[in-house]
Amino acid sequence: MFPRILDAQETRDAEQAEALGAVFSPALRAPYRWQDWAAPWSDKPDHPKTPEGKSQGWKRQELFAAGDGRLFDFINKELLPHLHGLDVDLRSGLPNPAASAKQRIIGRIMTAGGAGARGCGDQSARHPRPRA
Repeated sequence: MFPRILDAQETRDAEQAEALGAVFSPALRAPYRWQDWAAPWSDKPDHPKTPEGKSQGWKRQELFAAGDGRLFDFINKELLPHLHGLDVDLRSGLPNPAASAKQRIIGRIMTAGGAGARGCGDQSARHPRPRA
């Protein structure tokens, strides 16, 4: 649930910054946001879009089209290391000096307790499995 809540908060913060004419710097960028890799995808014209204009869930759709297990591979081999790297420099093991306070918190939350693929999405974002 955390990635989805973060996404909603970041969207709200970006809208507020735009209304005030301020610069907004997101904690996460594509394809690591919930709206990219976990949100349900649709090719309908009225489907919600990412800030880049892609349909929400575009990365999820791309991963499912690539074959079984690709979503979990992405989460475990790309997403979680990226999130951990927000807090800790993966090469040195030292705190990442370029990380914002929000990025450090994200890195710590998402890597606490060895979170894996099953803990990153939510029920609404799971790909339905065919019944046997």
